[in-house]
Amino acid sequence: GVSKVVFNTNAALLTDKRDLSRVDELRVSFDGDSPDENDAIRVNSVFAKHAAQVRKLAMSDKRPAVIKIYNARYTAAAPAPYLLDYFKDCDVTFQGVRIREWARAGGPPKVLESVRF
Repeated sequence: GVSKVVFNTNAALLTDKRDLSRVDELRVSFDGDSPDENDAIRVNSVFAKHAAQVRKLAMSDKRPAVIKIYNARYTAAAPAPYLLDYFKDCDVTFQGVRIREWARAGGPPKVLESVRF
């Protein structure tokens, strides 16, 4: 049988009609240091809409056991303050990821020269 169900999403297709209560973990990605940066990096992303969908799910009886917000950014491996603030009243966890370049943001990938791996 299946021991764990994990659902990865950018939240674009989350609605209040989806019952995720049988999902063990929902992983949602928001990028950058601000809502504007998230929307610039992610094609067709609208932070206000997608974050509201996650927040509504987190406070419903249709929520999965765990909701983890992933946040990739140049400046730090910790999640951005805008996410901590937006979801402060929700039962969610966070995972920050420090990156070196975006796959796209207004053109070809950007490379941050000061970061070396």
